[in-house]
Amino acid sequence: MKAWVVPAGRVGLTLAALAGLTLAQGSAGVLDLRTPAAAGTTAPQSALRAASMLCVGPELSGLKGAPDIAQSLTVDAQAAPSLVTGAQGPGQVDLTVGSAAATSGPEQASTTVAVPTPVQVDATGSAAPGLSAVQAFAADSADLRGLTTAPCTSSMTQAELIAGGAAPGRQERLVLANPGANEVTVDVSVLDSSGPVTSDAGRGIVVPGHGRTSVLVDAVAPAAQSPIVSVSVRGGSVTAALSDAWLDGSVPAGLETTVPATAGTSLVIPVVDLEQAGLLRLGVPGTDPAVASVRLLSSDGVTPLTGGVQTIAGRSSLDLPLTGLPVGTYALAVESDVPIVGAAMSQARVDAGPGDIAWTPSTPSITQAAGLPLPSAGDGTVHRLALVATGSTSVVTVVTRTGSAIDRRDVTLAADRVTVLDLGGATGVWVQRQGPAEHPVHGAILTTRGIGPSRLLAVAPLADAAFEAAVTTARALP
Repeated sequence: MKAWVVPAGRVGLTLAALAGLTLAQGSAGVLDLRTPAAAGTTAPQSALRAASMLCVGPELSGLKGAPDIAQSLTVDAQAAPSLVTGAQGPGQVDLTVGSAAATSGPEQASTTVAVPTPVQVDATGSAAPGLSAVQAFAADSADLRGLTTAPCTSSMTQAELIAGGAAPGRQERLVLANPGANEVTVDVSVLDSSGPVTSDAGRGIVVPGHGRTSVLVDAVAPAAQSPIVSVSVRGGSVTAALSDAWLDGSVPAGLETTVPATAGTSLVIPVVDLEQAGLLRLGVPGTDPAVASVRLLSSDGVTPLTGGVQTIAGRSSLDLPLTGLPVGTYALAVESDVPIVGAAMSQARVDAGPGDIAWTPSTPSITQAAGLPLPSAGDGTVHRLALVATGSTSVVTVVTRTGSAIDRRDVTLAADRVTVLDLGGATGVWVQRQGPAEHPVHGAILTTRGIGPSRLLAVAPLADAAFEAAVTTARALP
């Protein structure tokens, strides 16, 4: 059996939990994701034979009226292993940068992008079910420092993205990419602690077909203290990402790129790294006020949190500092009487020295399987998988790819605790639900480079991949 490294202390599994980590033999117990999981499905399903998603591309260039920041990022795409999907036969993964085909492969593809253009990810045949992709970037210079691992996503018509702040030198860039051939129109507003902020700069933003548009959040809400960026699309859909770059005077204090947060009355933020003080940001997209109750989840259970019950006005945001807590890796569970969104910021910085930040948005629960490629950020890169089961104990199967080798393990998740697994040298990971999805399971990848307070860090949330397609049937009229 291949050994997994399990960090000591709060970061990692306890010995008792490790005893429940077992290697399944062969394909016994593998959930067949080609079969509909729930009764009463409105349309018949079949194995997915084609899948697409979009990466927004370099976040720090292509903003009209602002200087470009040189950036060369990587895009990695992978098909889920057949052990997860059950798919057989030939398949292919293709990456297209702008209008030029970049690279392709039977199971995975990777490219480097330095121009401000989206990257289209397509898969066909056996590579389509479970397709996932991530764009990654690392910098450690005198004026830019940080690590980003942003999942590439499907497009949407409404989204809330959470990052940024009011500190001098902190700049948020919203990047909107259009997967369709026709231009779309986007309205952007900001929820802040003082209420909603709208301006002419956020109305009627045009995103060209198969192109992208960047928006400086300060142009929409220049005085926002706790920004939550709201995106509403007309005439189509977009893929959205929010970059948070922080230059504190002349000192680079961090960089992160995050994707939309999931809204609901029960939120889970699956990982926050609290080696230093962190922050929880909550927002209410609707007009009614929310009463939110926050629980901090460690590997030992629920940890008391000062100020854990908060009232948030409608169409506004609220920041809750995460301070005075034992050093460790945690998760957050939030219950509210009306739908809200949330995200937590992790920070790696001491005093006024160089640092980095990471934002973890509230995530959807994993109902079938979710996964991501694990790109290297250079020497000292460590990928950790954080998993949270709320309400009751759950079992998941964790499948890793390391080169051409595939490894499968069943992991028991204790209720209302965070379980963290060191993924070693894996180049891809997938989390597969086992049994009924009566209680939610959420996950994210925490990536670090280096150790101690000067390390780089980033978070990539996990969301269900597509495995099935609706089948349209036609019958001749009598």
